[in-house]
Amino acid sequence: MQRSKHLAMMFLLGAVLVGGALGFTADRVWMKDASCNDPRASRALLSERLDLNDVARETVEFLSTLAVARKVELTSLMTQNTLPILGDRIQLQQVILNLVVNGIDAMKDTPGENRIISVRTSRVDKFATLSVSDRGSGIAEDKLKEIFEPFFTSKADGMGMGLPIARAIVDAHGGRLWAVNNADRGVTFFFTLTRLGSGPAADPATLEAATGPARSWPAGAA
Repeated sequence: MQRSKHLAMMFLLGAVLVGGALGFTADRVWMKDASCNDPRASRALLSERLDLNDVARETVEFLSTLAVARKVELTSLMTQNTLPILGDRIQLQQVILNLVVNGIDAMKDTPGENRIISVRTSRVDKFATLSVSDRGSGIAEDKLKEIFEPFFTSKADGMGMGLPIARAIVDAHGGRLWAVNNADRGVTFFFTLTRLGSGPAADPATLEAATGPARSWPAGAA
């Protein structure tokens, strides 16, 4: 089972690499993946005990080849705290992959020295949290929620399905996905999942309310 999931991730990354050369975007690849089209159908699979740090590290490793090919510096900062969650590894990796590829696409006009994508994990209260930050042109404030609507896209060759599917996957895991413009440049996407053993599930909307342009990470992150 574990090997098959790793192979699935490699296939998805390969499709993105080839797709980029052919003018396809990540959400076009996702449309081919039935497991992503309706994450709710996979609720029965959301029982695997995972460490979000491990999921993130593995995804960053897979994406390192893509980053080099696109002339982007891909950095990561993982908390030393374990982040135990229940979930589907490949679906969560697909979310991270989509956020990173979107960030790479957003920096196509960014000077080389500023083409940096940062992936970070943290423990905040009862949550396991992950962020993906880019240094692109950012998103208009009135579009920060609209970007998660199906078929909304700012890309000439986009289908507007990548972020809606990513949010559906996170929602199916009982979490939350949102975006915040950085104080200087670019945007940061966050998603949170309830940590195992942290007590009754908390409302992740409280973390979304704690982020903003002046503070791109919730207070109390560890």
